[in-house]
Amino acid sequence: MNTQPKVKKKEVALGLKWLSTPQLISNARLYLQKISGNVYFPAPSPSISEVSTQLNVLETAYTVSLSRAKGAVSEMHVERKSLEILLKGLGIYVETIANKDPDNAEQIINSSGMPIKRPNTHLPKTFTARLTGTPGEVKLNSKRVNQSSCYMYAITTNPASETAWEELTPSTNVKKYINGLIPSTRYYFRMRVSTSGVIGAWSEAIDVLVP
Repeated sequence: MNTQPKVKKKEVALGLKWLSTPQLISNARLYLQKISGNVYFPAPSPSISEVSTQLNVLETAYTVSLSRAKGAVSEMHVERKSLEILLKGLGIYVETIANKDPDNAEQIINSSGMPIKRPNTHLPKTFTARLTGTPGEVKLNSKRVNQSSCYMYAITTNPASETAWEELTPSTNVKKYINGLIPSTRYYFRMRVSTSGVIGAWSEAIDVLVP
């Protein structure tokens, strides 16, 4: 009888649909840089050249789309979709390689520059992020745990990248106002609570589009 504990497979979490096109282009370039010549990935599929070619096509299409020329935005979205398909395939390749070596799977995925899917934490029902009516301002709020608890919030425009999260100054006040946010930008927020020196897990992210 096999009593060995089952090792849970590591998964890549690219979060492509959450990224702006410039962020997608930037992330894709990072993945290509990290995977190209990496001993863990001897034969990337799709190939580095295939992804690189489509990446350049999208970058050109995106630049043209900024002019708002007729049909340019639609064409850019078509090219973006093509790149997303290739990146998803590359993510599956990285996953497959990594999970052939369970003890080093996380290290292998990290070497590709791709983010790893983390276990979900439950979003507190009382955690909210709302526009205040003041341009560029969002109000964060949560339910008070007790008088000594400290509330910790974080913000990003790229939730797929753990390193992109910026932690805000902790406070014993459950309410926090964020000012100076860029118009026409979608921001993501998460929170956790520290009580009696014990810091809880981050909540799931919630998003707000600043008009």
